[in-house]
Amino acid sequence: MHEMPQRRSALLKAYQTGTFGATPEDGPGIQLAERRGLAIIHLAGPGEDEAFRAAVKGCLGCAAPLIPNATATSGDRRLLWLAPTRWLVVSTGDGPADLLSGLTAALVGLPAAVTDVSSGRTVIRIMGRDSRNLLAKAAPWTFIALASSSAAAPKVSSAASTCFSTPPAPGRPSISIVPAASRFRCGNG
Repeated sequence: MHEMPQRRSALLKAYQTGTFGATPEDGPGIQLAERRGLAIIHLAGPGEDEAFRAAVKGCLGCAAPLIPNATATSGDRRLLWLAPTRWLVVSTGDGPADLLSGLTAALVGLPAAVTDVSSGRTVIRIMGRDSRNLLAKAAPWTFIALASSSAAAPKVSSAASTCFSTPPAPGRPSISIVPAASRFRCGNG
């Protein structure tokens, strides 16, 4: 059996760890980190169809949200509403192949599509007390209202993105951004 190659970060050429800029005594106001090892699946189907909803809930543990910008969570799996018939499934515990095969098997015979987009997406976590202020400067949308059960699809610095709250450390807001694939170039390339 062939072994899958190790996935590489889309930010490999540009990613640098370290402290940049001034650091106040109470710590950095903003921290950026790439979230690696996530399974990200694009799910399409008739959200109003009871059989589709039951199959998704049976496989993922939660039904696909029907309300715009809503999310649903079950364990380490999160469904983000993208459009009336589209969702992004983000998981920290499942491998992309396992999540894809589970959803594919659950949706057999239903008008649905599942696509693994894990290797084509980068997820950036923005943390810290000033994280929402940073995003407010980059996007014409209020991130203050972004609750743990919601997602948003604003343009962040002219790039279509999906944003959602992620579990923060106490007193440290945390937002994950999934920029549209192929939008940014790293390094000089």
